[in-house]
Amino acid sequence: MKEIGERIKNLRESRGMSLVEVARGLLVSVQTYKRWENGIFPKFGVEKLVSLAKFYGVNVDFLLGF
Repeated sequence: MKEIGERIKNLRESRGMSLVEVARGLLVSVQTYKRWENGIFPKFGVEKLVSLAKFYGVNVDFLLGF
């Protein structure tokens, strides 16, 4: 899961977005999103993975490293 965190952090940074902007866009707290970037995904379902992919304009396969 650490790799997913690194990918979403790189996506956020490459778009020049702050943690606050992304958290607001995904309707989660900044703390929750920061945990995701650190590879911590408690209660993380497929729907969140799909939301992340849509938000960043990538496919789920990319987030999973395929």
